[in-house]
Amino acid sequence: MGKITFVPVGGLANRMRAVASAVTLAAKTDSELSVVWFQDWALNAPFGRLFKPVDRKIACLRDASRLDYALLDRPRSKNFHFPLLFQKLTFKSCLYERSITPLCNRHFDFERWAKEGGCVYMASYTAFQPYDYAWISRLFVPVEEIMEEVESRCRNFPDKMIGVHIRRTDNLASIRQSLSGCFIRNWMRR
Repeated sequence: MGKITFVPVGGLANRMRAVASAVTLAAKTDSELSVVWFQDWALNAPFGRLFKPVDRKIACLRDASRLDYALLDRPRSKNFHFPLLFQKLTFKSCLYERSITPLCNRHFDFERWAKEGGCVYMASYTAFQPYDYAWISRLFVPVEEIMEEVESRCRNFPDKMIGVHIRRTDNLASIRQSLSGCFIRNWMRR
């Protein structure tokens, strides 16, 4: 049996899709899956404050410890690439987030990589493996405090409601060309 250490990256939706992909990959390759949830600028919230624990039969999903930041975080200038040395010594193969989309575009065989790798490391912000959408609701069950807040807000909604998420943080060209007021004015005309 192989072992996959997986680090989801990015905002909440990106991480959710990436974890669902990792769960699917682990199931297809009969691998043990360990998911380490780091807090950073893109999502500064621990998993345990957002969601109930994941069934350990599916994956070991845990918030990163101080030691994890030193050894399992993505190697980057912020941490002087220090984790890279540990990861190269510990894992047979490592795939980092910047290489995942190009690998997907080349139809990389992630299943073969995981099977042949034995003990592998991967960080991703994207869905790299097709997964059943039901995994999202099974893996990510909001904690009671969040569910109560959602239910409280939804009580005031009319029977027919549409929500729109306008991204404002990570795509400067879109922000400059697609002002929030334009979305609101166009929506109000309908």
